[in-house]
Amino acid sequence: MLAGPVSRGNYLAMLHNTPKPFLTQRQKLRALMFSREGQWVPLPDVQALGIAQHGARFKELREELEPQGYRIENKMEHGTDGIVRSWYMLTRSAPISNFSTGKPVKSWEQVCKEREEKLHQPAPEFELQS
Repeated sequence: MLAGPVSRGNYLAMLHNTPKPFLTQRQKLRALMFSREGQWVPLPDVQALGIAQHGARFKELREELEPQGYRIENKMEHGTDGIVRSWYMLTRSAPISNFSTGKPVKSWEQVCKEREEKLHQPAPEFELQS
């Protein structure tokens, strides 16, 4: 397993300076994602590493990194040409305060959906007492 984030400049050097004769697909994927932390990485960049079963490798990486406070997001675009394009992004999901510790991290889309649902609920009825 590779330790910590990897800068872009050290990515290739790290791939070639490993004590083992080669890196596993997950190690290559981990290095790529840390080298572009906070940026969307297109699927062709992942495939260029020679990772055929990228879905399985992302699953393994999520299981490894989520307990450490990282999250791997995925977005897909259905082009007008009929081609589906995918991107992945590694982000930190550290809680802001102790209040949020242990709560599941929500995507912006989830927050907006929950807000819309609350706005469409009927207002509670109440009566003022004197």
